[in-house]
Amino acid sequence: MIDPSEKLSVSRQAIVLGISRGSIYYQPRPVSVPNLKLMHRIDKLHMEFPFAGSRMLQGLLVQEGFKVGRLHAATLMKRMGIEALYRECHELCVSGLAHAGFRYGHALKRSSNMIAKWLRAANHSRTFRPPFSKLRIAR
Repeated sequence: MIDPSEKLSVSRQAIVLGISRGSIYYQPRPVSVPNLKLMHRIDKLHMEFPFAGSRMLQGLLVQEGFKVGRLHAATLMKRMGIEALYRECHELCVSGLAHAGFRYGHALKRSSNMIAKWLRAANHSRTFRPPFSKLRIAR
């Protein structure tokens, strides 16, 4: 792609291609042998416990004798493309007004649509909840 023997300088070739000059000379470092062993074990543990995140995997690895921190485990998981599998909260989880502001405050910050869904769910629970008199009659 970039040929140093060309008439055009390497920096000009990088400009023409739209890449930085530093990326031309960058050589990725190979993964170390201990990290490869660790990644292999993380992969096996992830197949066994797909719900385990970096904290749980770090604990399992320490029990097996590996010396690894949580952030290192999280970095290796990210490098391998592994994430913990868990159920996500849908709009029906946010139906209670008293609890939703505290429990799901982080979810509300993520998207403005979530606020609309939250208010719709709150109005729905207020509108369609039968009054106490009807509950007593039903008993």
